[in-house]
Amino acid sequence: MNNFTTLIPIERSGNLRQSLRHVTRILNEGYNALIFPEGTRSLTGQINEFKPIIGYLALNCKVGILPVYIWGTYEAFPKGTVIPKRESFGATIGAKIGRFLEYEELAAMVHGIPKTEAYRLIAARVQHEVENLRDGTSRDFNVAEVRKRWKLERRKARKTQPVIDE
Repeated sequence: MNNFTTLIPIERSGNLRQSLRHVTRILNEGYNALIFPEGTRSLTGQINEFKPIIGYLALNCKVGILPVYIWGTYEAFPKGTVIPKRESFGATIGAKIGRFLEYEELAAMVHGIPKTEAYRLIAARVQHEVENLRDGTSRDFNVAEVRKRWKLERRKARKTQPVIDE
């Protein structure tokens, strides 16, 4: 498909493996992929945790990521609606575009880290950048701090799991 945007739509209804192959192929062919990293629209309008798939694609296709914060869409078109709400006609929807995160920068950030954690870290980094755009801030992303927090969360989850005695 050729158009002025060089974007190719991906069907959400297909299976994940097939979609990944398709997106990988189009990225490797030099096309852009517009990905909504939460995986679905928010039920509350708040940003949900970004899925590691964006990290997977960035590392495996050796592509950078352009963070974009989009606002006003929840009010105009909340999850569960098929058409925009009548009261939202004329609502303001906008976007803030962040700094492009080069592949080399992302790869260096996760060098030596296991792949699944690396994918998750890249997703967290992109989410951090989008939240900075939303908040109008420029907080630094601290990899060591994020990994430490995740480790504590894993330990806490293990401690709270019920033990079944035989």
